[in-house]
Amino acid sequence: MFLKIIGWAFISLFLAWMLGFAAGSKARADINPDRFLACVAQVETGGKDMKGKNGECSRWQITRAVWSQHSKKPFASSHAEAERIAYAHLAWIRASLKRAGFPDWTFLAAVAWNGGLSRALKSDCPQRVTDYAVRVTNLYIQSDDELRVGNDRTKNN
Repeated sequence: MFLKIIGWAFISLFLAWMLGFAAGSKARADINPDRFLACVAQVETGGKDMKGKNGECSRWQITRAVWSQHSKKPFASSHAEAERIAYAHLAWIRASLKRAGFPDWTFLAAVAWNGGLSRALKSDCPQRVTDYAVRVTNLYIQSDDELRVGNDRTKNN
């Protein structure tokens, strides 16, 4: 466990150094779910609802396994259900990381979103997952109120 924490600490410190301390503080603060999911959607599909090459659905590229973890409705049945599942899955990732003693960092959540929770907990990521997490984190840092998840959840913020 100690080596896992050291591994993530090194990656996080490197990212903070690479991105600059002021910008990095945005990525290290508690995750804003609307903003995080908007960044995931942007990286996954450019923010457009579409079917993935492995059958994933929606702008967040939700897999059948994630869908069935959070919903009893048929897979890819509606945009509203996909959005609800995206928020539920992010909440599950954040709670799981917290239970394991990890901080609420954008990078770790992005690793778990793309590579699975076990990769985030073990800090054992293939380069593609690390690259994905860096892209989401960079976008999260650069994003502002103009980056939206969709029409429904963020209008009132």
